[in-house]
Amino acid sequence: MKIIERRKDKPLTHPDFEVFDIHLNVDQMKTYIRMHETGWKMYFIRRPVSGKSTVFMNNNDDTRIGVIDQNGNFTVRPN
Repeated sequence: MKIIERRKDKPLTHPDFEVFDIHLNVDQMKTYIRMHETGWKMYFIRRPVSGKSTVFMNNNDDTRIGVIDQNGNFTVRPN
């Protein structure tokens, strides 16, 4: 399913359907793999012009959002 982002007029796809690992550094990828193994799934990747991506994940019951920052630290956002 494609969605057009209005800010940039650029097609978006769900992260599960694209190769997202090219947007992550080594630390982020290690954390992503560890969290994915414990039931967290990709929600979206924020990719600013600076090129420093931030990864957002949902837990297995979609009640929490976690963030993987540039140094691979995983933080759960408060509700």
